[in-house]
Amino acid sequence: MYTQLQLREIFHIEFLRQLAAELPGEGPGPVKEVILGTGFELFRDSVAEYLAPEAAGIYASPGAWDEVKLKAAAFVEELYAARG
Repeated sequence: MYTQLQLREIFHIEFLRQLAAELPGEGPGPVKEVILGTGFELFRDSVAEYLAPEAAGIYASPGAWDEVKLKAAAFVEELYAARG
């Protein structure tokens, strides 16, 4: 169960809400292509160093990054479906 909400996460949630409102009108395909086409090396070199140590260990492998991408792509589909 999630019990600790960090203040930066509130900002992240609002940022994602705004992003969802601005998704391109042509459907989830192009957004999913970008998500799924982002390689582990790019994630490792530009994001991983900013993660908390416990999170860095969880996402330290290409397989873990693939899981993140699949979940993000599925979420994009949900966002488009919710827009109608």
